[in-house]
Amino acid sequence: MLITRSSTFMQDLKLLFKTEHISKVKSAVGSLLMLEVYKDVVTAVVEKVKQKEESSPVMFNVREMPTEGLTKL
Repeated sequence: MLITRSSTFMQDLKLLFKTEHISKVKSAVGSLLMLEVYKDVVTAVVEKVKQKEESSPVMFNVREMPTEGLTKL
């Protein structure tokens, strides 16, 4: 089932457009809006992860690791 045909999505569209009837045009516009918001959210998460990776490296001394940990490296 496409997410744009789910009952939750249709209910959200009804709230967005303040109507009980969702036309094909409203459904298409809602789907496009959903995809754009999704892309923006994913882009924001990717940027946060990049910042976190760059700002806090994990430092450890390999010589202090137990033998079990060294075999995994």
